[in-house]
Amino acid sequence: MGSPAQELGQWTISHMTPAVRRASERRLVESYHRRVVEALRARGKEVEAQAFTLDQCWGEYVAGGAGRWIWFVPVLASMMHSKMGQFFLSISHELVKN
Repeated sequence: MGSPAQELGQWTISHMTPAVRRASERRLVESYHRRVVEALRARGKEVEAQAFTLDQCWGEYVAGGAGRWIWFVPVLASMMHSKMGQFFLSISHELVKN
């Protein structure tokens, strides 16, 4: 199991075009981070809230989202016809390129 920031990364890769993702991802991660910290503090977890920095959240978003996506592509490609597999490979190429 990974972090929710990794889930957000995987979701943006699979549901947004590269241009839309690049234009909005920083704002999405900042908003996500703010909500996580608020939720931790509301539950009395101040130490955890302080430890979960925006830089840590961003790092998990970038590395985790890309890592999950790269791992997932061969699995998807093996289950689908070649055109759909090519679609996922093309998204991976854009992800690595950017």
